[in-house]
Amino acid sequence: MTNSKLVAAVILAGGQSVRFGKSFKQFAKINGKPLISYSLGVFIKCKFIQNIIIIAPKRRIAYANRLVRRLNDSRIQVVEGGEYRRQSALKALIFLKRISPDYVIFHDAARPFISQEMVSGVLAEASRTGGAVIATKATDLVLKADNHKFIKSVSQKEKIFFGHTPQCFQFDLILAAHLKCAKILQDADNIELVLNTNKRARINVVEYSPAGSPKLTYKQDLMAMRLFLRN
Repeated sequence: MTNSKLVAAVILAGGQSVRFGKSFKQFAKINGKPLISYSLGVFIKCKFIQNIIIIAPKRRIAYANRLVRRLNDSRIQVVEGGEYRRQSALKALIFLKRISPDYVIFHDAARPFISQEMVSGVLAEASRTGGAVIATKATDLVLKADNHKFIKSVSQKEKIFFGHTPQCFQFDLILAAHLKCAKILQDADNIELVLNTNKRARINVVEYSPAGSPKLTYKQDLMAMRLFLRN
């Protein structure tokens, strides 16, 4: 089914990396390569993707364009991001309106451990239901606490999943969700926006290995990430 569909990918690399020390972790060199290159390389190998958009912060637009020129792949374009991820995602969607893809796949540039199997997996599920996300099942006790850190409830871990990326949506579905929430839910994830604006929407979990697609968040994560990527 998806072979005849127009598919676009958006790599979100527009963050300010506050928890990483504001040094743009998405472009940090890991084993000699910018972090974004690992996931970008996977999307390039996915021949069913016709357009790849890199969302970059204003201060890294020139760097991102140099990176793209070296790759010599006409599918890739760089777009300046917004102040927050939500704004960056909307900028990407508005940019993509000119080609009107059937599906759009979002990925966090700080998650280098993805595969073509993950990408095709969320696309296959989204083509069936409208949306899909890579996720891992909770293995530990999940507690909900109040502002004073007193436990208020315990969730059944069998029903809890931790959402990662890639995520995939029907383009019209996710664009409508962003436009309807243009002035509210500023910190919301794509999934939250869709579920809040379309009560009939179905977003499937694509369960993937215990590790899923882990993220580089803090500088102390660098050593472990270098070892994993080297192997």
